[in-house]
Amino acid sequence: MRVVITGTIPGRFVYPDNNFSNFCWESWGNVWSLIDGVDCEFISHDDLIEEPELFDDIDIFMATMDLEEVLNHAFGKCFVIMVEHGSGHKIDIMVDVQERVKFIEHINKADLILNSTHGGKDYMSLYTDTPILDIPVPIDLDVFYPRKIDKFDDSTICIGETIDSAHSDRPLQYQAISIAKHVGAKISTSLNPDFSITKQDVFDLTGIPESDILFYPHGSMLEMSRGYMARSHISMMVSQRPTFGRFTYISSAIGIPCIASKFMMYEKINDELTFGYMDISEIINTVIKLRDDVDFYNHCQSKSLDNIKQMSNSAIAVRICNEILPFYKNNSNKNYYMKWQNGTDLDFKIIEESGGGIKQFRTERSLR
Repeated sequence: MRVVITGTIPGRFVYPDNNFSNFCWESWGNVWSLIDGVDCEFISHDDLIEEPELFDDIDIFMATMDLEEVLNHAFGKCFVIMVEHGSGHKIDIMVDVQERVKFIEHINKADLILNSTHGGKDYMSLYTDTPILDIPVPIDLDVFYPRKIDKFDDSTICIGETIDSAHSDRPLQYQAISIAKHVGAKISTSLNPDFSITKQDVFDLTGIPESDILFYPHGSMLEMSRGYMARSHISMMVSQRPTFGRFTYISSAIGIPCIASKFMMYEKINDELTFGYMDISEIINTVIKLRDDVDFYNHCQSKSLDNIKQMSNSAIAVRICNEILPFYKNNSNKNYYMKWQNGTDLDFKIIEESGGGIKQFRTERSLR
């Protein structure tokens, strides 16, 4: 079985010994590659547009739903899986009615939609009969795991890389800095040298002394997970965009409790650490409790580590075997098959035997 995935930013988060990158489009390639009988590869969307005949030899094709041109070549030739990372929500902000209708028609052509955003399944169900599964973005727990690294002497909150653009996330990030200032914690972060924002800008905008913000060299998520994030006591990313899921995933996987917003994938890692954007008092109280209550800190750390297992590569591979592949083989009855399916309930289940599930699939149900 040949599976092809594509996206717009390949290779952005490449890690050692992986055929595909993580927390970018190709992260799904690592999952498919765990399954016997599957030959998975990444082909750029530009190449697929230039050579549409490539679809003649593809069994399953995965792409984000906004890549309309390349997906149009795939419809009718292979089993098409669209992945929703926020694109579906643009339906309501489309001013042009014809464009809106066109996009709704577009997502209805898919054989299956995978959703990883809060409320996305219910939202898209208003516009499409295409079956939708709530499946989070996978994480490689062989790469990200707790290490024995000395913590900073003072209570420190990691906020990842300081945002340069004027997206709605930027004031939320400065809100996180203000909360750290309020509770007397220091901040660990980095600046992308390609961004226009400077250290002085951050000091001027937040009013925090230079000694309270620890800037580190810009690096990959892997470098951050083994550097200043791992040395921090907690992390914080109250984001309006699900693309920051990788920050919460990685922090939780390496044992750093993360204060996050109520996106689907965040809340299922640790519902005690997720909040609405305006829940300032609750966030402050939780940050203080994490600092002062060792039992609560250890509880949140363990809970996040346990729940992240359901989002591991092997756990998602089990879900592909149990949910997507049976659906692919029985595509002619797709709507009947999905009537009883509930991906949301399955997301809450921690799959402790994920490795065994893959082994069983390989020995008893190997694809041909």
